[in-house]
Amino acid sequence: MPSLEDEDLVLKILTGKGLRPERYSKQERRRGKTPDFRVFRGDELACYCEVKSIEEDTWLDKKLEAADPGEIVGG
Repeated sequence: MPSLEDEDLVLKILTGKGLRPERYSKQERRRGKTPDFRVFRGDELACYCEVKSIEEDTWLDKKLEAADPGEIVGG
């Protein structure tokens, strides 16, 4: 699930390119899966937009911090 920060960034980029991103209504989202936005150029539907967020995985970082020098870590 994308973060609101990432969605806001995508909105800013699309708007800056002269496009009009539009979120789906709650009613539409309740009916089933939807992309995050419909994107219009003028009054015409140009594309759909799905925002993806990358979550930082700190699992290995934590293992390395707890390891003794020269110790092999991982899983």
